[in-house]
Amino acid sequence: MNLQFGEKYEKLRGEVRAFCADTWPPRGSDAAGDDRAKAIAWRKRAMSAGWLHRTIPQAYGGAGLEPDVMADIVIRQEFGRAGVPYAGSVQGTHMLVP
Repeated sequence: MNLQFGEKYEKLRGEVRAFCADTWPPRGSDAAGDDRAKAIAWRKRAMSAGWLHRTIPQAYGGAGLEPDVMADIVIRQEFGRAGVPYAGSVQGTHMLVP
């Protein structure tokens, strides 16, 4: 059984890893404020880059992309590895948008 993600998803992994390295921990003006403010600022950057809320329509603040379970797994793995504050509230996009 081949459990590798494949070239497409390993390329995505590299892009997400680079994004995380460039944006976390926050630097400059992004480093101001408490932990909550830093997390909100990071999430806004991740949303703008299309890494968060990927399948939510653009009209509602998401990226408007088609579902891709493998991409979601890779992104979550890299977010976890980097220790970024990607987890939002339970009632946010997970419950209210659908």
